[in-house]
Amino acid sequence: MDIMDVANLSMNLNSSRVINDVQVAVLKKSLDTLETTGDDLTKMMEASVTPNLGQNIDVVAGIFDDTLLDLRKCRGIEISREEFCCAVSIHHRLAKKEYLEIQDLYGENLMLIHRGWSEYIDILRDDLWEHHPEIQIVDFDFYNMETFNRCENSNDVLLAVKSWESIHPLMKIIPVNWNYGIPFGLLYSQEPSRKVKKVLDAIERTRDL
Repeated sequence: MDIMDVANLSMNLNSSRVINDVQVAVLKKSLDTLETTGDDLTKMMEASVTPNLGQNIDVVAGIFDDTLLDLRKCRGIEISREEFCCAVSIHHRLAKKEYLEIQDLYGENLMLIHRGWSEYIDILRDDLWEHHPEIQIVDFDFYNMETFNRCENSNDVLLAVKSWESIHPLMKIIPVNWNYGIPFGLLYSQEPSRKVKKVLDAIERTRDL
């Protein structure tokens, strides 16, 4: 699907369907543009926007917040809210569970990206430090395939979102019973092209339906 088609989705579909189709269509466009490999998926996963955004790459689908937008010098529009989950090796003791309570993480090493990368993750970090000292926080620098491999090999727990469940074949992503999450949407240039503006307009119109 060409990115121009995304803007037309709002013409005949209801709001929830449009949001879902926009998300899928833009992600597919991003995959096609990047000639997807495992590394490309993790680039989108971490919203690793390059200077090419707005040039040969129109948009990137991923998680973001104001801190990340300032860091990457780009803009973002929210499509949905992704709840934070935990990723574990398929051999981890927690992998047999379909849902986690926060107490299930007691005694575990929880891998969180370094402070300052995301205000939403920093809020979670501070709450765990204050109210759940039984969970050991382990910092890492970037979300990439090396991070997932490190988690799988070390038997640690990695903060993740559900949409990343196909990133690593030996890991399972499990929802957690807590009220923490982060926006998911489109990241785009500070000076978007005409066709990107059409996509943004289509998303905005669905919010008024």
